[in-house]
Amino acid sequence: ESEEREDPRMYQLIKADVEGGHFQLVEMEKVRRELAKFIQKQWKEIATGYSLTFDRATIIPSKDLKNGEICVPWMKEGEKVLNFRAPFLNSNGMCLSVNKLVSDRLSPDGSDLEGVIVVNDETLEQINQRIEALKTQGIETDEIVPLQTESERQARDFDGDTLGVALARDWTNLALEVESRNLPENAYAPTIKLPKQSFYNPDGTQPPFEEIAHFMSDSMPVGVTNNQVVGFVALESEVEILKQHGTKEQKLGYVLTVADHYRRLIEQAKDTESPRPLDPNYQETIAKFIKLSLDPKNINSALELNRQFYRQLIEAACFENQVAVDMFKSARAPDMELIAENRRYMYRDVNYIKDKKSPTAYLDRTIEPTGYSPVEIIINQTNRYYQESSLQSRAIAQFDQLFEGVDYSNQQKLAATQVKQDFDQVMVEAIRLEQRRQSDVGPSATFISTKGVEIEITNLVKSDFPDIWKSTGKQFNIHLKPNQTGTNHQLVAYAKLEPSQKSKVIGAAAPKGLSQKLEDGNYLGDKEGTEYLPLGTLSVDFIRELKLQPGMVTTAKLTSLKPEISQDQVQALFKSAYEIANDFRQSIPPEQLPAMAAAAWAVSTTREVKSQKSKVKSEELGGGQGRQGRQEGQGSQFKSETKKVSAFVFSAFTPEISEILSDLRLNRLHLYQLNPEAKIQGEQELEVGVRSQESGVRSEDGVRNQDGGVTEDVHRLYRRELWSGDTRIGVLGSRTAQLPVGTTGKATVRAEAYTATATIAQPGLPPVEFTIREVTKFDFGDRKFNGESLSLTVVKDMPVAEKVLLKLQGKVLGALDAASVKDLEAIDYLQDENPLKLKLESFGDTNGASGYVIGTSANGNKLRINEVGYHEYQGQKFKDTEYRRLHLHTGATKKRDAVLVDGAVVGVLHFVKDKQTLNQLGLYGKAITCSLQSNWSSVVAEIDPQSVEYPQKWIRTANVAQEQIKPYQQQIKAELSQQLAYSVKERPTLLTINPEDKVLGTVTLTFDARKSDSVYNWLVARNVEFEQLDVSAVPRETEKGLITYALIKESISPRDMEVLGHKYGVSWRAYQEQLDLLPHKPENFESIKLQPPKTTTQNPLSYLSPPKASVAQHMVKDVAMASIATQFIGKSAAKDMTRSSTRNYELAWGDRANTGEYSADDIVMISGSGNWRGVTPKAIEQTFQEHYIPLIDKALAQRSRFVVGSSQGTDMLVQKYLQSQGYELNANNEGYVQLSPTEGRRQMAVGWREELSVTENQDISPLS
Repeated sequence: ESEEREDPRMYQLIKADVEGGHFQLVEMEKVRRELAKFIQKQWKEIATGYSLTFDRATIIPSKDLKNGEICVPWMKEGEKVLNFRAPFLNSNGMCLSVNKLVSDRLSPDGSDLEGVIVVNDETLEQINQRIEALKTQGIETDEIVPLQTESERQARDFDGDTLGVALARDWTNLALEVESRNLPENAYAPTIKLPKQSFYNPDGTQPPFEEIAHFMSDSMPVGVTNNQVVGFVALESEVEILKQHGTKEQKLGYVLTVADHYRRLIEQAKDTESPRPLDPNYQETIAKFIKLSLDPKNINSALELNRQFYRQLIEAACFENQVAVDMFKSARAPDMELIAENRRYMYRDVNYIKDKKSPTAYLDRTIEPTGYSPVEIIINQTNRYYQESSLQSRAIAQFDQLFEGVDYSNQQKLAATQVKQDFDQVMVEAIRLEQRRQSDVGPSATFISTKGVEIEITNLVKSDFPDIWKSTGKQFNIHLKPNQTGTNHQLVAYAKLEPSQKSKVIGAAAPKGLSQKLEDGNYLGDKEGTEYLPLGTLSVDFIRELKLQPGMVTTAKLTSLKPEISQDQVQALFKSAYEIANDFRQSIPPEQLPAMAAAAWAVSTTREVKSQKSKVKSEELGGGQGRQGRQEGQGSQFKSETKKVSAFVFSAFTPEISEILSDLRLNRLHLYQLNPEAKIQGEQELEVGVRSQESGVRSEDGVRNQDGGVTEDVHRLYRRELWSGDTRIGVLGSRTAQLPVGTTGKATVRAEAYTATATIAQPGLPPVEFTIREVTKFDFGDRKFNGESLSLTVVKDMPVAEKVLLKLQGKVLGALDAASVKDLEAIDYLQDENPLKLKLESFGDTNGASGYVIGTSANGNKLRINEVGYHEYQGQKFKDTEYRRLHLHTGATKKRDAVLVDGAVVGVLHFVKDKQTLNQLGLYGKAITCSLQSNWSSVVAEIDPQSVEYPQKWIRTANVAQEQIKPYQQQIKAELSQQLAYSVKERPTLLTINPEDKVLGTVTLTFDARKSDSVYNWLVARNVEFEQLDVSAVPRETEKGLITYALIKESISPRDMEVLGHKYGVSWRAYQEQLDLLPHKPENFESIKLQPPKTTTQNPLSYLSPPKASVAQHMVKDVAMASIATQFIGKSAAKDMTRSSTRNYELAWGDRANTGEYSADDIVMISGSGNWRGVTPKAIEQTFQEHYIPLIDKALAQRSRFVVGSSQGTDMLVQKYLQSQGYELNANNEGYVQLSPTEGRRQMAVGWREELSVTENQDISPLS
């Protein structure tokens, strides 16, 4: 929003680039971002379902319509119409009505009113009277009095309300679901709409107007309650998806994850220091769910129980939401403590609700859902397409040739540098302010610590700290804690309450807005007797600048309160930045604009340099030994490289850039990693082409796929190569211009040598070689050496370059840039001790090599001073408003060990080993006869613009998903989501025997028409005889998107029949019922791809989520063990109501857990309890003796092998026991150990799964 003003300029540039035909700027980061922003909204809408739209119009009532009827003028009489009114919270608000055209739709002239939908306004009493009247007349009717009328369900009040409408036949699946959910037994309880409550006090007095206005304007409760409804609806629908389409393993993983969450709540309720009791209404449900989770046979019952539980929570949240939306006209407020309490029962954060509002979603990253609700499945599907088609940018240095040939002076370049820095500083501040505006709600407070450090605390309105708005000038004891609420802020500031303030929070359940739990599940206020409460969040800028950490404490005075950052403030800053660019452009004479544009482009396309982190010390806040919080970016789902944007040059010189894009300018390619077979030494004319080659991968430590290897979703690195025919010439350099993969054309190719190798022949001894560097910079720069014999002399510390230093107050500021030296030489002013009066301005990091200073004289001339990080003013920043007096110091020289021929410099020595070898041989200062060979290290290819032919389709040289390296759990969730999406899209496969089949000896197989090829091939491969039934014989199946085969029963093997019957067999009656329930195929049915998802693993732990965030890293090790194991031994020593990974693992392994039957081929994974969460060493020892040893002994008898972790408790008992039985322990870098028999050891079979026979499910995969 804030950068809208820039859009016309960027549109002009992109249009010019496209019309030029060379697309030279498409891969620049600035252009990529602009194009990405253009379609960002569309990606978000596709991902979250907002691209699915209904027609909308204003509603008016009619007495000619009864409940269940609607009049949509542009739809035909009798059509079924889906209709809803926003906000749409649950399925009660979606109605399926019959279209009836009534006269109320007509205007006085008899034409249809435009933009109007006519609806019924029947009340329950009127419906009842109508039904009774029919019965009185002896007319039978199936209609019953509903719990709510359509008007009540949609809260219609005809004050400008609108409805969204669509034909049911266009949304067949949705219409069927709406019809089902509208049945009385499936509908949610009606949301009660309470009467408006007066703002007057009970005694009849009116509160101050300001209090009423503040109450009415508070939009936070509406957002909080709405998000809770949406969250619980997502969780309920997730259960529906799993029940209908999930596998047994997927359902079990879900049930165990939810059970662990409920166990955590029980642990919090039993905490002796700070209990958080469960709602009595939900205790029985939670206990029953945990009990059901202990037996895999009860999975479906557990799923249904949890679905009903979520429905209760949805109904409660809908009521609070209705209260919240009425706050602008009623004094009644929603129960925010109840909302906070009910949120605890969400087993996970439905993160897409928040992430879809992120300004970077589908601009730099995707939304990564944490579950499998319908919207989240759509998001995962969208992510796949986004990662395949999202735009790609390259390093900005690859575009520096664009203005090549347009001359500019050093003075112009320095002037552009100064203005660009002013522009960038304002732009960065505007972007920072915009980010703060989005993350920091309401006013902020500025505090000064006792040591004078300024601290800004934001989001005060979310904390509701007592009397904070009246506390200016007061001292606060502030304690920094890690933020665990899921927001982007890393730290929360807690403040100690005064005695007078404690009474105001006694009995409070928890802090309202910044409600968060510590690791033990308690609130800081609860833990310390409400001594501390959250005050607000720490500004990101202050955390970075002061290096703040959790555990730090300070005493600070509240000095001022600042108003909330407004959109106008942000826009004013962006406007200021663009005014800087525009003012600079206006100051340039028209004839100098091309040169200044070239100068600005040169400045803007320099290579990205990472700046050092701030070195501001943090000791002033006081040390703290608190638990370490999240570092910046830690835990983030996305890893991205920051590319230089350089908005300045685009803002100031749009016309000049647009004009130059008509010709191919980026046509000089520098090639490295040369192929010797190409034999490029001189200058040649070649037909060339650009190709792509994968050059490796980059991943994170600990990121592994389910089989224990490196994840597939890593940053794949590709390089562009230049080929001539079938011969590779070399790789395009990382800082050179690039052309799209597939581009062909004619090129002038020449080799370049920057170094040479000198070889000294020694009689009877191996030859001595040394490298001469920088040969192109000195006297033989244009000469190429081809092994000729020359007399060389190596000179130590020879002056090879003269430095001109600038001194300030007798101290060296830095060295004058070479271009500035020439500027002084041109006016004959380069003399030792000559004075200069300059205003100094610093650029870059003045602590290192990249920092420099520009000095400006009174008449506007400029000098650049380099190397400021190596002299007396290291680290000092200049931004002068007054002139300083400096002096030139000439005569300083740069000395290098040089190589000479007849007194002329060939190059210099660089490598220490070369210098040591020559020194040991005593060859310094002596004439040496050597053979000299140029090292052809690079090739320059000049592409003829007239010969260029671009590919029809550009090939990506790096996957944009490269920057989104997904942790293991995210990979599993994405894979499961793809499986569920496939199951949802797929029409069922049904095998039945109808009456005709019994006579003909056939079997009817009906399946999704989009799988016809795979099913046909499978049947042929199994030698099954069959015939496809004609459309006329199976019209119902055809209109449902199905194909029907008649299989000859005798041609089906008994084994195949058993497998098919087990998976797809249904009775003829069930076949008919399923066919009735199946919706008609939509118009675009055949175009909806039905590609089976890739299943990369059969790991039994794949679908489990860690019971706690801190366990996630340990679980990576357990998953790696499970990926190679064939069986499992484990029994939890914890009580049923206590969380236990071992219990979950035992259930997940199913019939391969604790079998008691083993072989020498088995690799047995062992896992067990540790002494935490109340599990005692005695309980661990007892479980080990009673359960583990008997099973381990049976495996030992068969000489099985084992894998086990190294945690204290069961793991260590297992290791010691196996070692005592003669097993050898071998640790690995996966975090677990392997134990094998000492004698006749065999290598652990990591790839054991590949040796297994094909399973039954895999046999019939084409049908699945």
